[in-house]
Amino acid sequence: MCSIAGFCNHSADYTKEPGRWEDILNQMNQTQKRRGPDESNILLHRKYGFAHNRLSILDPASGHQPMTTTVDGKICSIIYNGELYNMPALRKDL
Repeated sequence: MCSIAGFCNHSADYTKEPGRWEDILNQMNQTQKRRGPDESNILLHRKYGFAHNRLSILDPASGHQPMTTTVDGKICSIIYNGELYNMPALRKDL
């Protein structure tokens, strides 16, 4: 079990007050800490903030979240909470 939380507003700029919004994200994580005691991370971007608590069952070395990449010069981030039931087959194919 893991937990996810966050906020998004396309007309906002959360980086103008990073301390305020990071505190809120950390409070969100603390509230749900029991759901994922192995790792906690937050991500603050201009338009969104993500909070994630992780319970490491599979892939403990490379399952860190939030996950971020850059595509065509744009930052893309995701948090994922769930289980892929066909993960072995997908991993083999990918």
